[in-house]
Amino acid sequence: MRLFLAIQLSPAVREALLTAQDALRRQGRGSFPPPENLHLTLAFLGEAEDPARARAALSEVSCRPFSLAVGGPPGHFGDLWWAGVRADPALEELAVSLQADLRSRGFC
Repeated sequence: MRLFLAIQLSPAVREALLTAQDALRRQGRGSFPPPENLHLTLAFLGEAEDPARARAALSEVSCRPFSLAVGGPPGHFGDLWWAGVRADPALEELAVSLQADLRSRGFC
């Protein structure tokens, strides 16, 4: 099973990304995930047989409120495009804390 931990997007952020996808599609550039798969990845775990350890890490992490805004340059991996997000200290703290906890549980 291929695992990652992510944040689901608000309807407003999702719509902004779908608009950007449409613009790139009209230019004939890249491939894009379906709307229901849009998310912000906090940690990619790769192949794992036991999601319980990842759930345990997630249940141990707490965070301050943060804002999530699309911004910064987009990028791509092969023909799959991704959008940048604006820096937010609380969001970064959440990702770093979660990734550290996952490493302590044997994830990369």
